[in-house]
Amino acid sequence: MNSFSTSAFVTLIFLLVFGFTASFAQHPDQTPLNNPGYEPEDGLFYRVTIPLETSETIRQVGDLGVAIDHVHFHENALQAELSGYELKLLREAGIPFGIHTRDMAAWYEAELTSDPVFQGGLPRLQGVPENFKLGSMGGHLTFDEVVAELDLMHELYPELITPKFSIGQSYEGRPIWTVWIASDLETPKPQAYYNSLIHAREPMSMMNLVYYMWWLLENYGEDDYATFLVDNRHMAFSLVLNPDGYEFNRMNNPNGGGMHRKNRRPVGTSNQGVDLNRNFGPMIFWDHPSGGSSTNPNTDTYRGEAPFSEPETEAMRTFTLSHDFRTVFNYHNFSNLLIYPYGSLNRETADSLTFRAYAAEMTAENNYVYGTDMETVGYATRGAADDWFYGLESSGGFGPSYNRISMTPEVGGANDGGSGWGGAFWARAERIVPLSQDNLLPNQLLAQFAGPELRLTENANLMLSNIDAPIGEEASFFFTVSGFENFGRSNMNLTFSVETDAGFITFLNDTSEHHLAYGESFAGLTDFFVFETAADAVPGTSFEITVTAGAPLSATSYSWDYTFTTTGQPVSSESGPELPRSLVLHQNYPNPFNPATTLFFGLPDAAEVNLRVYDSTGRLVQTLIEGRQYSAGEHRVSFDASRLPSGIYLYRLEASGQTLTRRMTLIK
Repeated sequence: MNSFSTSAFVTLIFLLVFGFTASFAQHPDQTPLNNPGYEPEDGLFYRVTIPLETSETIRQVGDLGVAIDHVHFHENALQAELSGYELKLLREAGIPFGIHTRDMAAWYEAELTSDPVFQGGLPRLQGVPENFKLGSMGGHLTFDEVVAELDLMHELYPELITPKFSIGQSYEGRPIWTVWIASDLETPKPQAYYNSLIHAREPMSMMNLVYYMWWLLENYGEDDYATFLVDNRHMAFSLVLNPDGYEFNRMNNPNGGGMHRKNRRPVGTSNQGVDLNRNFGPMIFWDHPSGGSSTNPNTDTYRGEAPFSEPETEAMRTFTLSHDFRTVFNYHNFSNLLIYPYGSLNRETADSLTFRAYAAEMTAENNYVYGTDMETVGYATRGAADDWFYGLESSGGFGPSYNRISMTPEVGGANDGGSGWGGAFWARAERIVPLSQDNLLPNQLLAQFAGPELRLTENANLMLSNIDAPIGEEASFFFTVSGFENFGRSNMNLTFSVETDAGFITFLNDTSEHHLAYGESFAGLTDFFVFETAADAVPGTSFEITVTAGAPLSATSYSWDYTFTTTGQPVSSESGPELPRSLVLHQNYPNPFNPATTLFFGLPDAAEVNLRVYDSTGRLVQTLIEGRQYSAGEHRVSFDASRLPSGIYLYRLEASGQTLTRRMTLIK
């Protein structure tokens, strides 16, 4: 089965001809070695150059199932780090290559152990979490050291991070440890999920998350942003999704540099295991004809026998389906990229504008290139985690539709692992903190965007209908808003509130709430506040009122200040406000409404009042007031029609032997 699509081939040829705009930097010339008699060894990984002699070469390489997801392009050649078995496939297919480094694990180990930061220890730099430290594996934490870090985090911050718990076991029986960070797990909050080391040779994916976790914990109560995230989000972390592969690398290369990628299921005769990031469903993704995975168990992109055939991916699937994660990071390294769905389909998702907007903000500081797989690396990936987490816009019987915002950061550039044009599967110790800092903002924003996020568009506006405050009277002002957007991935209860320092002003309603689903915006919304000006206020006095728009669980809010002026003359205590001359039933506001509105009526004298609501057939649907005594003056009653269908309703006032009726319209 082909593992590289025609569209991928066309994209890569275009990039080669016109130059890569992503993270593939130009590298110094490397003269391929002429070694036709050398027999590649199955247990080694090699740095090679593949001349692109014809327009078919890249397609031929991809069709063999060779892992080309971390390659460099220089002039008319492809440079990659491939297994001995993959080189044999190239040779059998008649594709020439030159070997530059015969043992990448040994090369990485030499680079890692000679790094001055690894030798001398991590310096205490300003802004670096106090408890963040390097690991013993070339600066990277081993599996046991990750476990110790999780235990230490809970020991130091038991109220902010849970004890570690296993979401399942690997093929060889190791636990897949996971923790939650949140100050309150009892109250439902928007959820974000971070995972790493699904590929065993990519430890920088994990190190940057450990850095972020320490930043959250140590800055809680000190930094407003860290405190907001811990108080208003539930953040889950699975740091080592592939513990068997990672431990295999440690046992064989204890100083770092191990090149095993897959889990350790005993399949194939060489390079055993399944590529966990090609093992996700549903079937329409896992077996898509676009290619991007291999059916050959000896290759690095072997997809397994079926979607979720591996205990590691099944554990991740079970855990995430039991929670409502709104945003997800599936961490990898390297390439300085931020990739989003689709990987298997040669198109973007229905949420492409959201993915682009989030990615633009997340990469504002680290300048990672963002886009789909085809837009960033020029190849398809079927059976990858991003596609499964997002799902299909409409399942159509083929699979689930989750619509989570799921992305893959590829941490690090071409030279973070060593000198020359080497890769960065194993970043040098001196690069671990800078690379972690590069991804601090994306990690923060992933949690922030999981919840509601109030944003104002370019043409946003909030206008008032009145800025007069009549002395001794009750008055109202309407406000109209437009361009208010819920930029987050959780529904929002948008709240408008009003306040003033003027002691002679009393607000009779100081909040107004409106529902705004994620991804939606208000093209126009009108509501009002009612206030009363004291009878002894001084005429012509100017005062400020502040209208604030915000939402629970949103990191953003906006405020506007307006100047009001008192009008009229002071009212003596004997005269009081003018009373209605007759029974009056005002039009409700707002009208039309959804789902609530306010009814207003006035009494010339104290009276017993009944106020009822009927549907258009005359059927009583709700009694708002029954036999209650009211004083003379103006009064208001709220009516909530959340459980009623759209339609025309009548509201009827009975008082002092009189009956008044008006109509109102509910539109849902």
